[in-house]
Amino acid sequence: MKKYLCFALFLCLPSLCFSQLNLSQVLNQLDKVILDRQQITNLKLDSIQKLKEQFRYTRSALQKYQLSDKIYKAYSKFETDSAGAYARYKLALAYEMNNLPCIEYAKLNIAEVYHIQGMYIEALKTVGDVKKKFLDKAGLKYYFNIYRTLYGYMADYASDKTCKRLYTDKTDVYRDSLLAVQNRGSFNEVIVKTDGLLRRGYYRETLALLSPWFHKSDLDMMRSLCYTFAMAYRQAGDTEREEYY
Repeated sequence: MKKYLCFALFLCLPSLCFSQLNLSQVLNQLDKVILDRQQITNLKLDSIQKLKEQFRYTRSALQKYQLSDKIYKAYSKFETDSAGAYARYKLALAYEMNNLPCIEYAKLNIAEVYHIQGMYIEALKTVGDVKKKFLDKAGLKYYFNIYRTLYGYMADYASDKTCKRLYTDKTDVYRDSLLAVQNRGSFNEVIVKTDGLLRRGYYRETLALLSPWFHKSDLDMMRSLCYTFAMAYRQAGDTEREEYY
C-alpha cells in the first residue's frame, strides 16, 4: 500500500521546467510533496468522494458505468483494493447493459489491478479471457500494454534462464503489437520504442529519440519521459543524471 501511495504523491508533483532546476531544487520539491502528503491524500480522497456522491444519485446503468470508470482511474495507482472493487462493479454493470465492448474493457481493468498487485497468474488468466475483437483502438493499446508489462515483470523476476528467455520473447512480441497500434510520430510510439531499446541496452539511441520531446512535454508526458531518461542514464552509468531525472 505504501509504495502505491508514494507513487500517487509523485503524480501530484507540480509541472517543473527541469532544465532550469538543479538536483537540489528537484529534491526539495519532492521533499515538500512528501511533507504535504496528508493534505494531498485528502484532496485526492475528496475528489473521489464527489464522484461517489454523483454515483449514489445516478439511476442510468450507462452513467453508473462511466462514473465507476472515473472512480476506478482515480483509485488505480492510489488504492488498488478499491480500484479492483470498482473494476468488478464496472463488469457487473457492463453485463447488465449487455455491452460487449464495456465488458471486455472492464476485464482489462481487473487484469491491470491484478498485475499491479503482483498477482501475475490471475492477471494472465483475466486478460486471456478478453475478446479483443470487441476492443476499439484505445482498448487494443490497453490490451497489448497489459500483456507487455506482465511478461516484462515476469522476465525481470524469473531466475530460470529458460523461463526468462520465454518471457522476454513474449514481451518483445506484445511490444511489437503495441507499437503497431500507436499513432505514427506520437509520443507514445517513442516511449514504446525506447522500452525495446533499453531492454537491449541501447541507451544512446534511447536518449537520441527522447531528447526532441523534452521541452514540449506536458505533465503527463513528463512523468514517462523523465522515468525513461533515468533508466537510460542508469545504463550509461551516469548516477547523477539518473537521480536528477
